[in-house]
Amino acid sequence: MVDIVYQSRTYTIEAGENLLSALLNRGEKIPYACRSGICHSCMLCIKNNNDSCDNSPEILNQNIKTNNALILACQTKVDCPLILKLPSRDTIKATIINIHPLSKLDNIITFMAEIPLIKKEIKSIAVSYQSMKGIFSVVNLYDNKIQCHIKRKAGDALTEWLIEQAVIGNRVFLIH
Repeated sequence: MVDIVYQSRTYTIEAGENLLSALLNRGEKIPYACRSGICHSCMLCIKNNNDSCDNSPEILNQNIKTNNALILACQTKVDCPLILKLPSRDTIKATIINIHPLSKLDNIITFMAEIPLIKKEIKSIAVSYQSMKGIFSVVNLYDNKIQCHIKRKAGDALTEWLIEQAVIGNRVFLIH
């Protein structure tokens, strides 16, 4: 049995139970549509940093250990305690799809957001990776692709990671 907290209400569910089904069966009004992970309408935000999830699948385990990580309830089988809330639609998962080096200290990085951004006139956007966050200028925005100018700053772990270690396929969060 596993305890989960959703919107400040605690439920005990069977280990391995599907999160969306568990919450719906307990009367929660979780938005959902496809139940296959395509529509993202069942996205939930993990509020806790949870180190007791070492037996979880690797991807879920990485998300559970990251505060404010987003998961799809329809694709999540829970085997450790979670604290969950509905996400702010201002926080969006994104994938790095292109890195264009301008110099040793500057890149233009293109992010593909999982859902389209609501605001079309964005001059800057916050990027979050693990516990690192930074705000960057938006060079171009089209559909759900966002190009940002990343300039390495001395002593800044996020810009160091984005310039030196980030690769196409890395997942980040965009906050606007």
